[in-house]
Amino acid sequence: MNKEIIKIGFNHFRLYNSGLKNLSWFNNFEEKSIELYKEIWDKGADSEDLLNFITSDEEGDEDYSNELHENLNFDDDDTDQIEIKIENKNFEKYVNEALEFYLTKNNVTDKNQIGFVSSKLPIKDKIKQTIDFLNDPKIKVISKPVLGYVEDKINKEFLINSSVFAYDKDQKKIIYLKYSSCPTQEYYLKGIFDYSIYKKLNIDVEEFSIICIDGIKGGNRFIIKNKINFIETRGVWQGKNKPSLNNGDLNKFNIKINGLLYEKASLFGANFDLPLSYWVKRNLFPNVSVLKINGDLESGYSIKYENIINNATNIIDEPFNTIVNNIIESSKYVGDYKLIANYLTNELLNISLDELKNKIETERLENLNFYNKINTLKWLKKEEINSLCLILMGKLHHQNGFKLYGIKNKFNLFAVKKIDDRFAKLPYIVCTEALNIIKKIHIKDSVTVWYDYEGFSSVFPIINGMGPNRQIINQVSIIKTSNGKKIWNTNLVIDTKKIKLIDLIELIENIYDINASAYVVFNKTYENYRNSEISDLVYQAIKKVEKYEQLCESEDPRRHEFYEVNNLKDDIEFVEEFIKKGYVDEQNNPDHYKFDKLIQHINNNTVDLADAFKYYSLQNEAIQKTKYYKFTVKDKLIHKDKLSKSYNFEDMKEKIWLLGKDEDKTTDFEPCYAKLAFTFLNDLKNKYSIKKIENFITSNDLKLKTRIKPYKNLEIKNGTMAMAEAIKRHAGITGEFSWEKITESLKEYCENDVIAMIMVYEFIMEIFRKITNNIDDFEYKLNINDVKKDSKYVIDDNLNIDFLVN
Repeated sequence: MNKEIIKIGFNHFRLYNSGLKNLSWFNNFEEKSIELYKEIWDKGADSEDLLNFITSDEEGDEDYSNELHENLNFDDDDTDQIEIKIENKNFEKYVNEALEFYLTKNNVTDKNQIGFVSSKLPIKDKIKQTIDFLNDPKIKVISKPVLGYVEDKINKEFLINSSVFAYDKDQKKIIYLKYSSCPTQEYYLKGIFDYSIYKKLNIDVEEFSIICIDGIKGGNRFIIKNKINFIETRGVWQGKNKPSLNNGDLNKFNIKINGLLYEKASLFGANFDLPLSYWVKRNLFPNVSVLKINGDLESGYSIKYENIINNATNIIDEPFNTIVNNIIESSKYVGDYKLIANYLTNELLNISLDELKNKIETERLENLNFYNKINTLKWLKKEEINSLCLILMGKLHHQNGFKLYGIKNKFNLFAVKKIDDRFAKLPYIVCTEALNIIKKIHIKDSVTVWYDYEGFSSVFPIINGMGPNRQIINQVSIIKTSNGKKIWNTNLVIDTKKIKLIDLIELIENIYDINASAYVVFNKTYENYRNSEISDLVYQAIKKVEKYEQLCESEDPRRHEFYEVNNLKDDIEFVEEFIKKGYVDEQNNPDHYKFDKLIQHINNNTVDLADAFKYYSLQNEAIQKTKYYKFTVKDKLIHKDKLSKSYNFEDMKEKIWLLGKDEDKTTDFEPCYAKLAFTFLNDLKNKYSIKKIENFITSNDLKLKTRIKPYKNLEIKNGTMAMAEAIKRHAGITGEFSWEKITESLKEYCENDVIAMIMVYEFIMEIFRKITNNIDDFEYKLNINDVKKDSKYVIDDNLNIDFLVN
């Protein structure tokens, strides 16, 4: 009788070593957590809402690299089933080019020396093919090897299997492939998993390396359209995430990003290098807390590696065979939601599931705190931590975004319930400062430009100078108004299959208006960054063409190579078009400065509506100095507070207290205050996206002059859908006819976002119409010469507005 074959891969191993050993079979954490939540707490819960909670990112933490492959599974055997966020064609191209890079770098020139393990074979046949290649003396490098061994149990065979990108037989080296830049800490665990399997099969492993995108910053001029700059690194950054660019120190960042501080440790004060193989063979993980890079580029950098080594911890705490046997034993948890739930509540809260449910139903939440336990868990991803919160907290799970609660409180059911209950009762508040954010819109007879970008990305650079996975804008919707009336609008969508730098210039030209005093966006970090990026791309293109022309004038023999290596055909075509547009100096040479003046005018006069709704620290000076006013919303209208008075910061601080020191003597938590915003609405759940503000306005059916189309009625409903369509067209998946139709839907969606901004502006103004006596005396009546950085609106005790010109 054929036994059932059950695969055990790296993800089982990772979950086991996280500290929740019996969750090793909880492989699809997101999906299974939602199933578990529904079984335990609410069968009718909306799966999409639960998924949004699990995968939610805190607002304001935008990563401009937009690395779409960051969470691609290590278990390459399952790659065919993974829904990769970018097109399969590019994914396969990436893999092939990475292999070509490795072979060229390591002088493997004969294709007959490469063994390709077929992805179409069943896993046991992949293992057999890999072994055949290992035994074939002609083969030097094996592509996508799969190795494993079987643990035979009653009626079942457990196949413990390793899948890696490549194995170099000559160098006895395991090679991994990362789909973005900067290998991070999970490779230590992955390394010991694969090393243990190879060792068990008597296959030598002397080295590890990772092929990834070169993460060095400041190298955009070397980025060529459709070409990825790969690196092979033997050192691995020990953090969960990429290193941050502290104090703008590019040199220190660059030492960390490609693992150089470990791969070449002897350059920075160590007695020997510390590649991944050093740590894996000794089952050691470098101590993160004691890493400090001393010195500078000029004097040289030094690192006290003895502290990092002496304070290192174990990667795994048990022998590999013990871990495998325990993973097999925990397979009994598969499909038994009650067993899993009881395991989790016992492990993290020291009570049974039934006890937990009873305590939540009766609101006896004291001591239901898993903060200390969660801190002992290793190797878990953010989404998995969120999933645990969902399962353990039920309907109490965080209603207001994790940032509200504080580090200790967010894993404390008592604290979360108290904070959520009190947050829901906070009043609606607006500040004088909200008016000052929008004061430029009030300039008489001036033009206000409202605009919104949509962008997309690809793992392969879309144009010269734009790095892998970096977003590039491909559409804009613009509405221009003067004195509150629309005077012009347009919706532009670039065909992403044919996108060029000159197309981005034309987007900027449409946004720019010589008579504009305000360019209104929602989240200027995105728009202004993209604008500056376009200016940088123009500068790079001009400089490269100038360099080429100098080489040609001197008949330098390097000119041909320079042309080919830098893909100068695109840049030369761009500069010719740029000159035709009139961006030239007196000698008719391309003039970047003339174009950059447009960018500076736009960015320097940006009005960010998000500034009126985002949350600020209570230490923020503007938050402490402004005046606060309460208002209510009822019967489709905004109403001023019955007391009709202003409040200072200290008054307001008392009202936003959510959790105090002496709340409950038996519960360990930290004091908590709500963060304040210049327009505070507790319905936004401690977030401030334009969609949430729009939803507040429409759900209350507020009578504003401008209303948008409901997003649910649009063909393109959100930015993710818009990006997906742009990516598909760029990849050649969407044809000409379909793209024409999709373009109209993209325009409708993006324009709706711009109309939403106008609606949000009107919402702010309507609040001030209700709480003050005379805002209409100032809207579209301010003199342009009076509106300066330090000029401002003030409201007196009688609720009369004045505009002070300093």
